[in-house]
Amino acid sequence: MIRPKQMVRVGTFYMHEAILDLLYENYLEGHGLGASEIGKRLGIYRDAGVVHMNDAIVTGFLNELYEEKCVVQKTQSNGKGGWTLSEKEYETRKDDI
Repeated sequence: MIRPKQMVRVGTFYMHEAILDLLYENYLEGHGLGASEIGKRLGIYRDAGVVHMNDAIVTGFLNELYEEKCVVQKTQSNGKGGWTLSEKEYETRKDDI
């Protein structure tokens, strides 16, 4: 039986990978993606009527990935703050294909 803490570690790993894969796919477009857009593309964004901070979960994961130097902040095409892969993370993922 998998213990709750183990499930969280596994879930966190897969959420990080999902975010990084999404940012990898968007990398060559030259602009970042906002946490809300990432949440929408991953299918975990909640309707604005439900809560005021729809992107809080994704933002938390992005902050963890930022601390690990996997992502960097980059302006979105609409001029708002966003996220993209770090150059090192992009090169690592590109080589893994």
